[in-house]
Amino acid sequence: MISESLSRLTPIIIFEEIKYVINNRKGIFVCKRNYKSLVITINYILKNYDEIQNDIKKNYFYTKDNFKKELLEFVKDEFE
Repeated sequence: MISESLSRLTPIIIFEEIKYVINNRKGIFVCKRNYKSLVITINYILKNYDEIQNDIKKNYFYTKDNFKKELLEFVKDEFE
């Protein structure tokens, strides 16, 4: 669901306990499990929404076209 949300340029808020899912992707924000931290994170996203969406566009999304391209590169290298 994270990749799907990011592919739709939707920022995501997660709690600290699962911050390992970020995996170098832009657009995922970590907050503590309390009201104050959540409000701060939401306000930051709202204030910087356009910039965040531009950052999300820089993420690598594994698509069928990307898969085909990578597969062709791999096969080409194997037979050269």
